[in-house]
Amino acid sequence: MNKFKRFFLFFILPQIIFLCSVLALGGSQLIEIFNILNLSLAVGVVVAYAPVVFNSIFSDRPLDRADWLGIGIFLSWFATIELRTYSIIWRWMDQPLWLTQSEILSYALFCQTTAAIFHLAAPGAINNRIPTRRWINIGIAVTLVVIGALALGLT
Repeated sequence: MNKFKRFFLFFILPQIIFLCSVLALGGSQLIEIFNILNLSLAVGVVVAYAPVVFNSIFSDRPLDRADWLGIGIFLSWFATIELRTYSIIWRWMDQPLWLTQSEILSYALFCQTTAAIFHLAAPGAINNRIPTRRWINIGIAVTLVVIGALALGLT
């Protein structure tokens, strides 16, 4: 498959499909649909990666970068389960303001933060290429710049 076909298939076509979906259904209905789809897919990913986490924790062998990446993937999608479940329930409850300050929400964000750290701690986890150390370092640098900029904005 040539580069243009790949670009079209993996980037342009999905954008066209989404635009048509927005025009046909509207944002609110799409949020409901994608909450359900994301929750369902996240459960599947968590189940698929559960053995990786179990083996990483209970194995006698030393942890390697693939373990860190697998745990990061698991935690990321576990956080997605939490956030999508939260969103679905919040919408079903007519979006109560008090629920926007919930510790449940902060725990899901904590899980996502931890997942990102696991991802960034796993350079070269797959065939010493994915993710590359260079791009991990770039990702860490960008993270620090964004944190600094946002911290300055808070003061």
